[in-house]
Amino acid sequence: MHPPARISKQLFAGAFGSYSTRLRSIYILGPHPGTRDNISNKFHSSGQIQKRSFHHTNKLDYHKSPKMAPQPHIKLYTDSTPNGIKITTALEELGLPYELEHLDISTLRQKEPWYLEINPNGRIPAIVDTFDDGESIRVFEGGSILQYLTDRYDPKHKLSFPKGSREYYECNNWLFFQHGGIGPMQGQASHFLRYAPTKIQYGIDRYVTETKRLYNVLDVQLSKSKSGFLVGDHISIADIAALSWVIFGPYVDVPLDLFPNLQKWEAMLSARPAITRGFHIPKVLGIKSDDPEGVAKYQQRHADWVFKGMQADQQAFGQK
Repeated sequence: MHPPARISKQLFAGAFGSYSTRLRSIYILGPHPGTRDNISNKFHSSGQIQKRSFHHTNKLDYHKSPKMAPQPHIKLYTDSTPNGIKITTALEELGLPYELEHLDISTLRQKEPWYLEINPNGRIPAIVDTFDDGESIRVFEGGSILQYLTDRYDPKHKLSFPKGSREYYECNNWLFFQHGGIGPMQGQASHFLRYAPTKIQYGIDRYVTETKRLYNVLDVQLSKSKSGFLVGDHISIADIAALSWVIFGPYVDVPLDLFPNLQKWEAMLSARPAITRGFHIPKVLGIKSDDPEGVAKYQQRHADWVFKGMQADQQAFGQK
């Protein structure tokens, strides 16, 4: 018997977009490998608590049975940002148990030495898992985490496609399209439009226009899709990665009604229960909430940490 450890984290998930139910949840890892305990992946209404038992073992016996699938021991470090929610939505879609640590980036905890051992770049998200040899493995960068999760824990291809198939490589195309294009360009659009203390119109025009161009690429791709998804006949990590940024389009003055196929796709994916849950982990996502001041609060909070982060980096480099 492996008695469960104490519950380490309780989170208030808040009010979902158009829902009035207020939710509370606990994210703790699933059963010890080899047990047949059931894991509930359902959320419960106010006053009820979801419990997931976490059992720790130093060594895993994967090598003893070649048919035994890896058992996740995932700890996720994240915050409510486009890059953060792409991992929570993926985990919820896959139905995987995981432990969550809310790394509030406004406090610059992501710059502390202990976290730099997990992600040397000092950004979220990142995960730590137990690998086949029983030792810890770190995985950082959103695309890398999405590929890791599907490679190891998606044998039924809920969010992926069989390796070597056309769809597998096409999925990679769109995954990297988001990471090399939409994320960086839209991120700069957010900075110059929402956070920069000095408004530089050229910077705003450059990055907002480029974001629109990239959204149009998605729109054209979706216009050719018979399934409504970016790749193949079902949702994949390509959709997850792009969605996490597209929902922020209006935040950078890119209205989705300019792109009818993309708008339909966003509505379809955002209505999925697992996606909705992932949006609001580790906390309520302002732009997907009923809070009329949600967007303003999101902007102020992120403007504050962006400036603090820049000042910290300037001081660090000033000493070199």
